Amino acid sequence: LSTDDRHRADALIQTGLCLLAAGRLPEADRALVDASRCGAAPGTVNLHRARVQVAWRDDIEAIDRFQEALELGTDAVSTEDLHFEMALSHIRLEEWNDARAHLELSGGPSAAVAFNLGVCDVNSDHADRALGHFDAALELGPADDDLGRVRFFRGFCLKELERYD
Repeated sequence: LSTDDRHRADALIQTGLCLLAAGRLPEADRALVDASRCGAAPGTVNLHRARVQVAWRDDIEAIDRFQEALELGTDAVSTEDLHFEMALSHIRLEEWNDARAHLELSGGPSAAVAFNLGVCDVNSDHADRALGHFDAALELGPADDDLGRVRFFRGFCLKELERYD
């Protein structure tokens, strides 16, 4: 029903996001590709296509799309949020140094950033540094869903540092 390409592009992006939320990933990706053909902002299209790739568990492709979104720019999310999403993909791929670099560019202190920096450090055999990040995450107030994971990793670090008390 859209009368011009700009409105078609917007409608196709929304359609792609709805299909992504419904788990209909091939259709979501096709809608986003079609949005691009209608002149949607390339950075925004790449951001959402990266999210489709994350849902597909293809973090290598997701990182490429996030990188393109960073290079092209998008006003759909902040640059800091893009770096955070890229960091999570690198973490899932166990690329700790790359993840750390993006986490450091992902903005001010937050429990999620501190926790994920700790994950990078604990997996890089830096339990002492990781412990500081997990303590910071606790101070910043992690989401209720994450509290158990923060405490688990904090306990793991204390064990690694032989601080059994």
